[in-house]
Amino acid sequence: MMIAALALVLVPEEAGVFEGPGRACLKHSYVDLLQGETLKIDGAGTESAHFTLLSTQRRLQLIQSEIIGDEGDRGTSVRNDGTTRVFRAAGGRDTRYRFYGRTDYSPDRDKLVLVLTGLPAHHTASGASLLRRIHVAEAAPDSCTHAYRYGWDVISETLDQ
Repeated sequence: MMIAALALVLVPEEAGVFEGPGRACLKHSYVDLLQGETLKIDGAGTESAHFTLLSTQRRLQLIQSEIIGDEGDRGTSVRNDGTTRVFRAAGGRDTRYRFYGRTDYSPDRDKLVLVLTGLPAHHTASGASLLRRIHVAEAAPDSCTHAYRYGWDVISETLDQ
């Protein structure tokens, strides 16, 4: 019963809004936010978190998860910088950008960690810039302007208090 109740944790508004410029560090990734961009945490659970990335030009959805299924065809490669690989997978009404990289739970092979939706397949230069500012990697804590943790460790700490 306790596990079901903890499946999705809603975050208080003031604690879940990160405004740019700055680096928003998440559990297995980070986003370099520009002036005018905001990352809003919509909710989190034991293995995933949902975010909305807002700017004057767009409203995007970002999901980070340790348990995202990796379907067969990854799509078209749009970025590979040695640590983060991004693929565009168009299907239906939404274009999905999938971000792969190494994590502490998958140190020997790239793992699907993030899915971004809302950015058109034929995006502008600012869209391409955004895709280069999202990274699958552990950021150095002192480089983070904002940090957000979720998962069993956080729930355990909360229950212990």
